Amino acid sequence: MGIEFNSGRPSNVLGGQGGIQQGGIQQGGIQQGGIQQGGIQGGIQGGIQGGPANNPFGAAPVPQASPGGGLVLTKGQKLDLTKSNAGLDFLKVGLGWDTNHLQGQSYDLDAEVFLLGQTNTVPTSSHIVFYNNLVSPDGSTRYKGDNRDGQGSGDDETVEIQLSRVSLDIQKIVFTVTIDEAIRKNQNFGQVSNAYIRIVNQANGAEICRFDLSEDYSTSISILAGEVYRHGNEWKFNAVGTGLTLDLAGICAHYGAM
Repeated sequence: MGIEFNSGRPSNVLGGQGGIQQGGIQQGGIQQGGIQQGGIQGGIQGGIQGGPANNPFGAAPVPQASPGGGLVLTKGQKLDLTKSNAGLDFLKVGLGWDTNHLQGQSYDLDAEVFLLGQTNTVPTSSHIVFYNNLVSPDGSTRYKGDNRDGQGSGDDETVEIQLSRVSLDIQKIVFTVTIDEAIRKNQNFGQVSNAYIRIVNQANGAEICRFDLSEDYSTSISILAGEVYRHGNEWKFNAVGTGLTLDLAGICAHYGAM
């Protein structure tokens, strides 16, 4: 199942040095971690409804609002998207970052989207949406642009998703960020600051949630930022935030695309 990555970039954009052999996935890899099922809503309900009288540790902290108005999530938290937002269908997923221009080096970060089936793999290479494949086969997921230098305020790259159009065989939509030619340039995410992923309701422009990628990612050349996934008849968001030592080719191989 081949896929063509080159789009006006060096032909070795997916050079083998950073593949699976590079060291695989850190910190438990792609496997989901953190808070299970209860997510942010369970924390709110347990803290507010139960109160200190029923909880010797006191009320659970209430998530704070981001500057964009959405809930600020921490690593591992899960949030109901459709259950808490009746009629939600069109999402915008925004990813942003700032890069340090050390010794005149330029940084090219790219966002990628993997639409996964029951086996946690992509059905075809066309189910990877990125700068060289802008729309998923079912038309549900669209890549909206490639910011080559990460400069400027606001989202650096965005992806639009219509949940009702997502094929029934797709169970999870994963969002990653990679550094182009990171190994050759000796670059890593420790040189990237203010990275985040956020979910916006496109119907009214309201930010639903935001997850700041604030860990020390100095040994990572890519990040699994978050994922939107089916939960029964609903959709939820998982704030993953796992640093990886895989380049884009390695991530594609992990998800069965190479």
